[in-house]
Amino acid sequence: MKAIRKYDVPAVVESVLEAARRTGVHVHAQAVLRDHVHVLVSYLPTTALDGFVQHAKAEAALSRDHITATRSYIARQFCRHPDLIPN
Repeated sequence: MKAIRKYDVPAVVESVLEAARRTGVHVHAQAVLRDHVHVLVSYLPTTALDGFVQHAKAEAALSRDHITATRSYIARQFCRHPDLIPN
């Protein structure tokens, strides 16, 4: 399991909130730690909580992959455009 890094926290928080919007769950509080996330939620008895958990994990994984890919792309720009690096 990968550790959650400080710069991934906003994406994880937003992923949980997006999963809540999609599944009708209300998030009261959340705490993102290095190796897990605590979430206090309320939901109707007819709501399947496993759907919320699946959405939250999927959203977080997509966000993390997107952040990692973007960070890697930006880091390569110095190699791609050495003539444009400020003096």
